[in-house]
Amino acid sequence: PLTALGAMASFILWEEQLRSIAQQETLRARFSTLPCRVSGYIREQRLLGTELDQAHVQLHAIAELEEQATSVGYREAREAFLYEVGRLIHA
Repeated sequence: PLTALGAMASFILWEEQLRSIAQQETLRARFSTLPCRVSGYIREQRLLGTELDQAHVQLHAIAELEEQATSVGYREAREAFLYEVGRLIHA
């Protein structure tokens, strides 16, 4: 993605893919550790180390461990990530 809005769209796609494999622990863990398109956006926009980057890393870490995208930990990480993306969209 070239924009924050594109990063948000990429996240939505990633999350749908995650949900489709949520019950398959090994596959979910592997999928969660792979670089995603949002990772590329963060790197290309030189946002490494920012709050967005930190929220994104946390989101992947929790997704690797949590079986359900409805868990409290995942929801909190998701909200933090979306908040940071939203800040960029509205900047």
